[in-house]
Amino acid sequence: MESEFTTIGIAARPAAFFVTEDGGKLRIVWPTDSDKDHYKPYIVTLSFALGFASRSEEMDFWDVCYCRTQVADADGTLWEAKSLFSANTLLENIEDLRRNSGAHRFDQTTDEIKQAFETRPLLTGVQGFYDDRFYRRIILDDQIYEILFKYQYPFFDIAFLQDPNRSTNPEKLTDDRSRLLVRVSNFKSREMNEIPPFVYEMDCETLMFYVETQGLPVPLVFKKVGVVEQKQSLIQYVPIGVGH
Repeated sequence: MESEFTTIGIAARPAAFFVTEDGGKLRIVWPTDSDKDHYKPYIVTLSFALGFASRSEEMDFWDVCYCRTQVADADGTLWEAKSLFSANTLLENIEDLRRNSGAHRFDQTTDEIKQAFETRPLLTGVQGFYDDRFYRRIILDDQIYEILFKYQYPFFDIAFLQDPNRSTNPEKLTDDRSRLLVRVSNFKSREMNEIPPFVYEMDCETLMFYVETQGLPVPLVFKKVGVVEQKQSLIQYVPIGVGH
């Protein structure tokens, strides 16, 4: 099962580019002073969908998931790349000092966050398994839980929380603050008591551009998948050997 595609806007960054399967690249153009009025707003729109690449069976306790990311260039060519992630990716992002907010008990969070899992669920029931026998602590609101990672089988659900100030008009799309919500359940404390389900926020780009490998960074590779009417002047396809 795959979620519907969700579109977000990301501020254009100078010198950024995506690798293409033919050895070329999708370059994000940073407009000059004379072109700035033509390129407003300086936003790149991308769409993504989540799904299961493989489900846990027998002794394979890890669910492997994917994120399909699509972006259109200045000619209307639609490009797509697929990234892989697992429950471990979601676990690693529970604590992130770049965020202004931490994890919260789901039953004590806002109605807006609870509703997101009803109206915009993207992926549910992602299963992980941990058995390294180390103790770790998780802070939920004002309470600290100590967890022994011994026969732990947590589940992760992912939902989308849209920025309430986001425009629905692609021509007026700004660098929105839409984000992913991850709900975690079925963790046991060191006393083997069930920890209440909790939720935390995560940037959409974390899954859109993440490739889970042997600890080595691997760039996403985009391939042509079609043609669309909505073109993006800021995304220029550069063939191999040109401007490299």
